[in-house]
Parts: sequence; structure tokens; C-alpha cells
Amino acid sequence: MKILKFNMKNYDPVGGRKYLAGVVVVLVLSMIFPDFPWFATFISGALAWLTTTVPGRRGSRLLGVLAFLVFAAALIGMAHLLSGTHWPWFAALFVVAFFGTFAMIKGPRGFMTGWCLIIWFYVTPFIGASDAPVLLLTCHLLGSGTVLGLIALPMLWEKKPAEAVEGSAQAVGADPPPSLGFVLQHSTAVGLVMVLGLVLGFSWLKTDPTMIINASMMVLFPCRKQTVTMAVDRVFGAVLGVLLGFYLGVYVHSELLEPILWIVMSYGVVSLMNVNAAAPVFFFTTVTAAGWGLLDYDVGNTIANERILAEFVGVALAGIGISLRSVLGSDK
Repeated sequence: MKILKFNMKNYDPVGGRKYLAGVVVVLVLSMIFPDFPWFATFISGALAWLTTTVPGRRGSRLLGVLAFLVFAAALIGMAHLLSGTHWPWFAALFVVAFFGTFAMIKGPRGFMTGWCLIIWFYVTPFIGASDAPVLLLTCHLLGSGTVLGLIALPMLWEKKPAEAVEGSAQAVGADPPPSLGFVLQHSTAVGLVMVLGLVLGFSWLKTDPTMIINASMMVLFPCRKQTVTMAVDRVFGAVLGVLLGFYLGVYVHSELLEPILWIVMSYGVVSLMNVNAAAPVFFFTTVTAAGWGLLDYDVGNTIANERILAEFVGVALAGIGISLRSVLGSDK
């Protein structure tokens, strides 16, 4: 994989339109019911929806969604119970990252479900109402079924080519599964990178302590070359998105800017997701950075600078972690 290579053969207009439809629905609902935590609900629904995007039989894909909802409901309770105590929460993050990474070896479904659950665990305490009752927050999570249904159900019944179905014969010459030792080493490396990133986030960042580990999680791959390639692509897209979005917010300074950008940019987040890693990061970061530009300039500038710093630190931690695992551990 080459750095900043854009493969337009992977352009997915259908997925982009479905994600756009979900964003529009959430924006409308947030205007009708402004007191409901639609942002947290949408993140939950979007992560659950991602578990349906990998090839597989319809029943298997539906089970992937249900597995995510069940485990996510349990993790949201644990995350909020531990969020006020740093070190126990750091330990829990390591455990979740370790087993989530371990699950990724179980084919595309396990990979996507484990990946989404790790993200959900470290994001959920920071997406609103951390002092709300855990039962209420869990209900908000399960309430994302509404969003999930509007976004994902058409995809659950979408026909897939026969060669993409789970359980089909493996391609001739396919790589053998990695050894248990390699999986344990990689899972440990991911867990340590996540914990160290969160410790640095609480120490260095004043706004969102999860920005560093979010950058790390998106580029952590077993292959060192793939990690480096994804890291460069991600930093390029994130920095470009922060600069464009922030200064759009500063100079346009309209409350309509964010909903308009959500509608315009959300299509690109999914439709170009597999074209290049920089594309979805650029579109999503542009939207969020525009909101920072609408704030007081000094406040917004601080958040934007922290986001850029977090991107560089996060991908550096990922690169160091995978490099050390490659040097000290086995390659397969």
C-alpha cells in the first residue's frame, strides 16, 4: 500500500447515501427533541452499523449487530462506573483493548465488532452526561436502535456476491492465520498503547483526553508498513480537515454551518472510506473543527491545536508500539 494513494475503484456511493440518510434523520430529530443526547446515540448506531458492512450471510450480520449492542450496553455501564477513577479505568481499558484486539483475529465480523467495542468503551464517558444514571445511559445506547434501523436495516438485506460470503472456500494462496503467540503480543501492544495514550491525554490535553488514543486506534495494524502508511494518510487528512473546518467556522460564523457541513461531508466519510484513509478523516474532522471555529477564537484555537498535536502523538505511539512488537516479538 502506497502512502496517499487514492484507489477510486473502492468508491462506495451506495454506502455514502445510506450514511447521509442517517445523518439527516439525526439532525432532524435533534431539532425536534433538542434535549435528547442524539450525538451519543448516533455514535452508538454508527458503530453498530459498521458491524454490518463486512461480507457475510444476513443472519450472521444481524447477529453481529446484536452482539455489539449487548456488549456495548455492558461496557457503557462499566465505563461510567470507572470514569471517575483514573487508574482502575486505565486497567479496564487495557483489558477491553486486549480482548477486543484478540477478537479481531476471528475473521471480518470479529475484527469489526472488536474494533467498534474498543472505540465505544473509551469514547462513551466523554460524549455527554457522565453524571447521568447508568441505566438511563444504557437506555440511550439501546435507543440507537432507531437510528440503526434507519441506517443499517437496508444493508442487512442487501445481497452480497457469493465469493464474499463467510464460510466460503478460502482463496488459493491466502495467508495462514497468525499464531497464538503473535495475537497475544499484538493484543498486549495495542492495550499498552491505548493506556499510555490516555495517560498522556489526561496530562497534556485540556479538552478531550481521548484524542490521542483515537488517533492511535485508527492506525494500529499488525503489519508495521501498513501502520506507517495509515498513520501518514490519517495525519494528512486530519490536519487538512482541522485547518479548513476551523477557519470556515471563524469566517463564516453561522449556526447553520455545522448542519450544512454534516450533510455535505457525511456522504464522503463512508463513500470514500476505502479509497484512502485520509478521506474519511478529512471529512469528519472538517465538520467537528467548524464547530470549534464558532466558539471564542482563543478557545477554538486551543482545541484545534490540541487536535493536531494529538494526531501526531497518537500515530507516533502506534508506530512505536508496533515497531517494538515487531522487534521483540514474532512476525506471525
